[in-house]
Amino acid sequence: AVYVDARHFFRDGQFNDDSVILLDLNMPTMDGVEVIRELAIHKCRASLILMSGYDMGVLHSAEKLAHAHKLEIISSFTKPIQLNDLLSLLVDHKKSDSQQSKLGGSSGYEPTKDEILSGINDGEMELFFQPQVALKTGVIIGAEALIRWNHPEKGLLPPGVFIERAEKFGIMDELTNCVLAMAMEQLQGQKKYHRTIPLSVNVSADLIQSIHLPEKLSSMLREKLLTPKAITLEITESVVMGELVTSLDILTRLRMKGFSLSIDDFGT
Repeated sequence: AVYVDARHFFRDGQFNDDSVILLDLNMPTMDGVEVIRELAIHKCRASLILMSGYDMGVLHSAEKLAHAHKLEIISSFTKPIQLNDLLSLLVDHKKSDSQQSKLGGSSGYEPTKDEILSGINDGEMELFFQPQVALKTGVIIGAEALIRWNHPEKGLLPPGVFIERAEKFGIMDELTNCVLAMAMEQLQGQKKYHRTIPLSVNVSADLIQSIHLPEKLSSMLREKLLTPKAITLEITESVVMGELVTSLDILTRLRMKGFSLSIDDFGT
């Protein structure tokens, strides 16, 4: 069904857990951000594809908002959208849903502390890479490392299934160390191509409060014969402000050692 007025969409209740909603951020009477808020209120489990004629910054912010509301985002596009790209995305999503169904799916799965630690220690965690592109040249200048859990029974699990659980169990250090180690392995593997694409890694709140972090990261890089310029540490604004004195101590020493820093979820 196609709706120009989102109010009619909610009036008709035309969505369920298997729905895919193609949402334009710029709509009359009720814009896309308002729709995202309303979907969250309805506890919608449908999948979203966001599109917009706005710049990528606005689209990215809307995507972050949807994630914060625990909504599933398949992808986001700037208009105009190529029909073949959209169809390919829908086919891939359908295949992914089918695979999850065969494996019993991950819906409602709440891993225990021991299960997550086993996943880390048994090498079941994997990194996917989201490229960072210079808009003026179109050249890939970096990539963000995103963790997924390739569970032997549940299939490929998104971070929403296990990140919050890891935070609850106090094992984010172990998970972040795992991501850092895999990122450095990836960087080392790039050497044979005679070019290194810098990687961005999200750093947990607990780890950024560790006064030994700068020395630990430097040591890990030396073992792989890598330079600090190869790693950008992404830190959320709230983490920095939580323990300001300690954060300034650690972040200043990280910069002195040559690491790049960026603020994730800026403005929150």
